[in-house]
Amino acid sequence: MTGPRTSSIPVRLPARTEDVVLHLIGSLSEPLIHAVLDYDAPLDGPRLGRALRLLLDAEPVLGCRFVARHLFPYWQRLAPAELDAAPLLRERRAATGEWEGQARAFMAEPLPGDAGPRLAALWLPGEHGDRLVLKVHHQVADAGATKELAYRLAEIYRALGDDPDHHPLPRLGSRSLRQVFWPLLPGGLPALLRRILHDTWTSAFPLRHLQLPMGGAKVGSPIFQTLHLPAERLALIRATAPDATVNDLVCAAVLRALAACAPWNGRDTLRLWGTVDLRRYLPSRRADGLCNLSGFMYQNLGPHLGESYGDTVQRVKATTDAIKAVMPGLGYPLTSWMIMGPLPFGLLDGIMPLLRRVMLQKMPPVLTNMGAIDGAALALGHPNLRAAHLVVPTSHPPGLILGVSGFRGGLTMSVGHFASALSSAVMAALFARIDRELPGGEG
Repeated sequence: MTGPRTSSIPVRLPARTEDVVLHLIGSLSEPLIHAVLDYDAPLDGPRLGRALRLLLDAEPVLGCRFVARHLFPYWQRLAPAELDAAPLLRERRAATGEWEGQARAFMAEPLPGDAGPRLAALWLPGEHGDRLVLKVHHQVADAGATKELAYRLAEIYRALGDDPDHHPLPRLGSRSLRQVFWPLLPGGLPALLRRILHDTWTSAFPLRHLQLPMGGAKVGSPIFQTLHLPAERLALIRATAPDATVNDLVCAAVLRALAACAPWNGRDTLRLWGTVDLRRYLPSRRADGLCNLSGFMYQNLGPHLGESYGDTVQRVKATTDAIKAVMPGLGYPLTSWMIMGPLPFGLLDGIMPLLRRVMLQKMPPVLTNMGAIDGAALALGHPNLRAAHLVVPTSHPPGLILGVSGFRGGLTMSVGHFASALSSAVMAALFARIDRELPGGEG
């Protein structure tokens, strides 16, 4: 398959501070985000393969490898022949009932950060439709950008149906967090300082917090589990607390489930880290280039869970409302930039192993809200999109990362874990408890 020779794509792209940060903390997790898309009719395999190859040109950083040199690391564009030969699309014939096993095996496969494109896909043709699973390296894209990639792929696929010679224009805009911060300066400095100070305190103090007990060994490949809440169930959940967001409702259930399964001693701090899509600060809510634009927010309920699920929802909502009042999500990326931006990569790389060990031991559970998936943007005309969800990166033990994504009024929670540290039975019990804590659950 021959890709277009797009002369406007530079052979070297600058590495931003956030690229360096994600490279350095990559060993905290398997830095991969997956999008699982189910269609109700067959996909055109050759056209899909062509669309994936063109996507490497439409979003040029996908066709690069990260060059981690001591000073001024950068992204090196791979040669066209190497991109043409890359096995971007893997086809596996399987009955629909075998999709989950095949998809999870694919999600467990690594995607090296220093070789080959930053993208791979699995195509599962079935008797009643097809499944497509996209694998994206977190160093080039967060959840918001992964959705953008899926939308761009659908756009290219549709365009190829009308014009087999279609070549998309490459998106070469800014990949930097500057596009978020510059419009806020200098007037926003006092609020940013308040955000940093508040986040530093609530994210780390008191030092002891609730964690799901697990071993520290990372052996083998990650195992994935999901919990699907259909639109009718989510509507019932939302009706129980109309003033709360879906994120508040899920956070409350997760905290209560962790307290029950850990088990909680009633004294340790109930803390949950969450993510904020910083595209909320952009006028179009879309970045100029494919990038990571995510920050953190820090739920800290102290040792006060509340007697009922409704009590916990109101406590979570109160802390979330306070966070939202002052530039939510901006503390972590700005702090990282101030600490790491001025330092050479080689020095940071030398001290990161110690910092990574400390972070994994002290990191509380993480719940990342990956947002709603736009079904219209993924439409292919025929076939039609039937279901979609994202799968969160897998934390290395003893960390735990849960993720939620929405589609057509429903919700999917995902997690990856290593059986050497946390058994599938324990993880399934946690998900079952989350399901029971949410209104409408059994038990």
